[in-house]
Amino acid sequence: MEAGRGRSAGDFVVGANLTTGMTLKFPGNNVLSVGRVQTAVLSMLVARELEIQNFKPKDYWVLKGKFNSEHGSYEGTHVVKKFDKESDADEILRKLSADTGPATVKSIKEKSFWREKPYLSNYVISRRLFF
Repeated sequence: MEAGRGRSAGDFVVGANLTTGMTLKFPGNNVLSVGRVQTAVLSMLVARELEIQNFKPKDYWVLKGKFNSEHGSYEGTHVVKKFDKESDADEILRKLSADTGPATVKSIKEKSFWREKPYLSNYVISRRLFF
């Protein structure tokens, strides 16, 4: 219950101040609504758009192999997912081709990650930005 009230109060302080500030700073755009959730989502969208705009494609090489086991066949990708130089990929391929004996899976790793939520400017910073 207290957490809900805290979020509500924070929404009012952040939303009311930033909405007022943005609306006054950029007149002629009607009311520019700013809020706790939409500001964070907009930040993620802008960051992704900048990644897309700044993307520079480059060539790379991937080593994949088809393997047979007692449970059927499967496709595997080398642990170095992308090789920047063709010569590096060729060298690994040459070493793998030289040894055609049985292979053993030594380990399987599963990873999960999370990213910190972006911080919204506090009341003092928002007042400095717009007033």
